Amino acid sequence: MKKNFLYYAMAAFVAVSLAACGSDSDDSPAGDNPQPSYPTPTYASTAAAFTIATAQAPTTTDGAKLTGINITESGKAVFEVTKGGRKLYAAYNVTKVEGGTYTIQGAGTVSSSTTRTSKGTSLGISVTITIDNQTYTFQTEEDVQAQIVYEQMAGGSNLDMIARTWKVKSMKLTLSGDITALSLPVQGGNLSQFVDEVKKRDTGFSDEELEELNREIKSLTIDKTGMLMLEYTNGTPDVATWKWNGGNYANIAIELKDSEMGNKFIQDNSAIDLKFTSNTCIFTLTTNLEGSKKNKYVATLNINMEP
Repeated sequence: MKKNFLYYAMAAFVAVSLAACGSDSDDSPAGDNPQPSYPTPTYASTAAAFTIATAQAPTTTDGAKLTGINITESGKAVFEVTKGGRKLYAAYNVTKVEGGTYTIQGAGTVSSSTTRTSKGTSLGISVTITIDNQTYTFQTEEDVQAQIVYEQMAGGSNLDMIARTWKVKSMKLTLSGDITALSLPVQGGNLSQFVDEVKKRDTGFSDEELEELNREIKSLTIDKTGMLMLEYTNGTPDVATWKWNGGNYANIAIELKDSEMGNKFIQDNSAIDLKFTSNTCIFTLTTNLEGSKKNKYVATLNINMEP
């Protein structure tokens, strides 16, 4: 089902990815803002992404293949399952890394035969994961060959800063255009509060589209291999890829990995303004939106987040 209103959630995801880039305040010249001092993520030295070729991928009886595993700097284990031409995702927490073995809470273990500085590795996999209420068990009798991806991007200290898991403190949505202007602040990542207000107005968005926002953001994660993940309190994630938009490491572009989760309003090279303090960041994204009834709006989303 097309998630035509997923824009707002993914906009939050884009915004958090810019947290390290810096921005000038309204009343201070460039360079006057203090550089944030965020703690080094727990698994920064052992984070890696493993890409498994389809022919090598562990496979279930219904044809689901485990084609990718991302271990992020903040200890998220993100599993990519390819099934029926689609990419499906599940996210769990890493609890321990020892001797090349990642222990993953509620899922199992993944063991790499070499360090992440290598281009290739052998993986031993014993995991059981759940996606959309369906359980998949991937067990390798012999190690499978995989490619290792780690920190292939430029970005320097900016890359170090944004590669972590973030928590939404508050959000503010502003809509203007074919309806009376709407400006709504909410605490935390509760997207459903936006739905309640938008439904009171004839915005042109269907109930089905709005229903996709009836959930709450748990966390936002970005890693150094180009993965973005938005995780909800119900345990489901939305996963995207990201890249720098320009050479100053101050903006990024995103692309959803599963087109059925996509949104025609999400555009690469979106214009995002950023301000930050020593321990929080404020992001502002402005874009044009069009509802099902072709109503047109300018939407601005401000997000206040902390590491």
